[in-house]
Amino acid sequence: RDAIFLGAALSLSSTMVIVNVLVDMGRLRQDASRVMVGILVVQDFAAIAMIAIFSGVATTGRADLAGAGMLMLKLVLFAVSALGLGSLAVPRLLKLAHGTGREAVLVTGLALCFALALMSQRIGLSLAAGAFLMGAIIATTPRSTEVLELVSPVRDVFAALFFVAMGMLLDIRLFPALLLPVVALFAFNFLGKV
Repeated sequence: RDAIFLGAALSLSSTMVIVNVLVDMGRLRQDASRVMVGILVVQDFAAIAMIAIFSGVATTGRADLAGAGMLMLKLVLFAVSALGLGSLAVPRLLKLAHGTGREAVLVTGLALCFALALMSQRIGLSLAAGAFLMGAIIATTPRSTEVLELVSPVRDVFAALFFVAMGMLLDIRLFPALLLPVVALFAFNFLGKV
């Protein structure tokens, strides 16, 4: 079981970290970067499925494939609905907010993101799935550059909170016993991905 969880963790990459690196390097608009981000998007949806399957494995010791299939069906229906309705409503809302001022664009973008994240959670999906979909919807609007510029500092604050919260889950008493395996695993993963 530990090997399955470790393999799943090593098979994924952090979309947020990679996109930030591409933005900092000024390469986000290149074709290779777009392909990379597309692969990361697929990985993010695969991660949602893995979490659904592995949560059953962690609690019962068995994978609930029927539950995972239902979750994937919900995810696909939610994504198609959100992308369809969002592509109609979101550009109009952002245009209205733009007429009011930059602060209104920021608040509107965040409100849309939180709203879809909460809807996603209400139907049994993760908050990340809804937030991710709203980001994809906003990225297709004519105001996407303005929204990205305004939301970037807020995004960075949430990213810092996320990593601090994850760090707080670590039990530092286990460090001496796990130091050698972690270093070996890091070296294997780093060299393997390179």
